[in-house]
Amino acid sequence: MSIISNPRNTQLNPVLLRDLDKSIRDWFEKDFPIVIEGRQVPVLYMTQERWRQMQNPDGKKSDVRDEKGQLILPLVSVRRTDPSHTTERYAPQSDETNLTYYRRVATDPVDSNARQAGNFTAKKPSWPYLKTKDEVVYEILQINYPSFVNLNYEVIVWTSYMNHQNIEQENIFMQFKGGRQYFKFHNYLFFGLLKSTTDESNLKDFTNKEKIIKTNFKLELQAYLIDTKDIKISRSSSNFKINIKEETITQ
Repeated sequence: MSIISNPRNTQLNPVLLRDLDKSIRDWFEKDFPIVIEGRQVPVLYMTQERWRQMQNPDGKKSDVRDEKGQLILPLVSVRRTDPSHTTERYAPQSDETNLTYYRRVATDPVDSNARQAGNFTAKKPSWPYLKTKDEVVYEILQINYPSFVNLNYEVIVWTSYMNHQNIEQENIFMQFKGGRQYFKFHNYLFFGLLKSTTDESNLKDFTNKEKIIKTNFKLELQAYLIDTKDIKISRSSSNFKINIKEETITQ
């Protein structure tokens, strides 16, 4: 096999943690958006800095609060909590360290600077001989075996009114049939589970504190990480069959 320099058209995207985070956010924001009273509910991915803005411990103005310091509701926040590595889904065959992503008929010209392996066979070392048509050459793309991870997310629905909370909960429950759903990033699909639902409202707090109705949906995303830095693209060997031209010798 020969390694192709400067591989092109691999059509393979890496999968990193930020991509998995995006797949969760996009599902709520683009695939199944929630519209309440003509306004699409915004979906925010909560970094540590933005989470602090949401809690607003210093009473400072932020992009999630109005001029009076009140949260602009309703909204949905997404936050990754406890990632974990898992080996249960890691099942390479034998001692395989690379995974074949595709094997297709080579269409690009062979790199003349790369060494092309050949397999020459003949019935007997006779002369003259004729070369038959070349067999099909395949282009093979291999990647390192994926690293499997389980990622936990908190998806919190924030509202001021119970009827708005009902609309958002209904949208999520109807999409998670059986507590299961698939999340997509490019051409990859990841399996997600709705693990639990918790009411975190502060309606029992009879103070001047801002009243917020919150529901915390805990999701588990069973995913994998793919690094495309070490993509290996190679070509199968070109096979040449030798036909022996028979001659009749008369004495």
